[in-house]
Amino acid sequence: MQRKINILLAVLLLTCFVNARPFEENYKLVYPKVIPFNSQFDVSLVTYNSFSEADELQIFIAPDPRIFISGVLLRTLSEETSFNTVNDYLSNYEGNVYSFSIKLKDSSLSPGNFFQLLFTFKTETSENSLLRFYGIFKKEGKVIGFLNSSHPTDENKERFITAHLKFYKPQKNAGRALLLEKKSHLSFSIDKLPVKRLLSEFWLRIGEPGQEVLTVRNTLTGQKEFVLKVNEFQMLHPKVESASLEFLAPYFIGRKTWSHISILFSTEKNTANFYCDKILFAKIKFTSLLSAGNYEFSFNGNENDKKFSIDLLRFIDLNNTLDVAFLNKNYNDFSADSSSVIVAFKFDEPLQDYVDKNNYSVIFENPQYVKSTAPIFTRAPELNIEFLSNAYELSWTGGDYKQAEKYDLEKSIDNKSFQTIFSVQADNSAGAEYSYIDAIEANAEIVYYRVRQANYDGANVYSAQIKVGQGESEPIILAQNFPNPFNPKTSIEFELLKDSEVNITIYNLEGQQVTKLFQGQLSKGVHKFTFDGSGLTSGIYLYKVTTPSFNTTRKMVLTK
Repeated sequence: MQRKINILLAVLLLTCFVNARPFEENYKLVYPKVIPFNSQFDVSLVTYNSFSEADELQIFIAPDPRIFISGVLLRTLSEETSFNTVNDYLSNYEGNVYSFSIKLKDSSLSPGNFFQLLFTFKTETSENSLLRFYGIFKKEGKVIGFLNSSHPTDENKERFITAHLKFYKPQKNAGRALLLEKKSHLSFSIDKLPVKRLLSEFWLRIGEPGQEVLTVRNTLTGQKEFVLKVNEFQMLHPKVESASLEFLAPYFIGRKTWSHISILFSTEKNTANFYCDKILFAKIKFTSLLSAGNYEFSFNGNENDKKFSIDLLRFIDLNNTLDVAFLNKNYNDFSADSSSVIVAFKFDEPLQDYVDKNNYSVIFENPQYVKSTAPIFTRAPELNIEFLSNAYELSWTGGDYKQAEKYDLEKSIDNKSFQTIFSVQADNSAGAEYSYIDAIEANAEIVYYRVRQANYDGANVYSAQIKVGQGESEPIILAQNFPNPFNPKTSIEFELLKDSEVNITIYNLEGQQVTKLFQGQLSKGVHKFTFDGSGLTSGIYLYKVTTPSFNTTRKMVLTK
């Protein structure tokens, strides 16, 4: 029995190494996509002895400031070994460096045998950071190769294996998560799958490896289709029962951090695709028709007292692309024009509220709730800008308007220091819009704007920045003609930011010149010209304003 388990683990570890995202020659590094501030996180480095004569592998770890290493574990199919790190240094590198050495004489570490290095870190920073690894293969103390190349080099920077870490501060908006422990149970049964596709998605946080997370069963046939598991190497994979496995690349997930799981069921293809943090890691094909079955999704606490948590569990009738669903994974609301949410468990409300519905049922036992640290955020406001003759009109809508207490419109001329130029209390209604007119910054070539949404829970959410101007300021700010459409006359207005020679020319869509409206010298300021299209047929025309250093064109519509 143990031999079968070891073979399975070997296959899973090898598959992770070979079939997953491309690796750099002789290693595969996996780390969390996002990490809660002030928390522990795991990093997995899967590798093997790629130099048959090597008797030692020395690993160097170079973290950015305020990232601290708290443990190193070597996992093979037969055992686990802990390592202590020592302070060390690397030539041509300034910063903290730690190291440890692995003796490769053990048979489990012989050439061709894969093993996993599990690093545990603690962070005390909220800034995006780098974590660097450097590995040297040695024979009798002499360097014979590197972890990511078979070609020795003295250039350390070329040999660094780098993890780009992103941190976030958990928001109160995440609310509660469901903790699954011994004797805890949650199952969701759906009478009939959507005509095309069903998306099941949730956030997952494990405490320890070696757990079953989700079981899917066809209640009509009694068949257990698959079990979603996390093995002892912390590799996430489905164990198929009645279904057949078409693709497998087990995906590493860390302890204490959150991973987003998406399972897309295609009723038309009779398949299910599995994604972790948007990465495809498995495909299965069902033997029975998805369209004809009733399905039960069960989350069960493990009998071995190993716990895990889930948050924002959703079942969606998906008629958009999967990318649209991924864009919604960090928000309580699901925004998509063609898809609909069948049910969403946020675990902030009692599970009793979900029990009796027409097309699905919910069964639960001994539910336990904990404060969620999942990366579930309030939506940011959407900021837009309109160019007026001598000012900018900035407008925005409220993002997650129910959470907002007030909005601050902020401005910067260096993209570093932002100043509040307008504040307004939030109108906590769906259709609320806000606007502010700001005069053009005469002494700045580039101006940046953003909106800060201050929530009731103390969290701040920022809109995407708007950058106005690039390089030298454009000498013309051309407005849309008014009225438009017009018959037969319309006004063309623009602002010159400095004195200049100006040409105003009208063209048809074939590029033929219709008339030259103006040619001559104009002073700095706002200018308005009237165009009369009485002698022209209905259609689209172009008006072009040109200076010696710049030109700009807009469309106008003549309707008779």
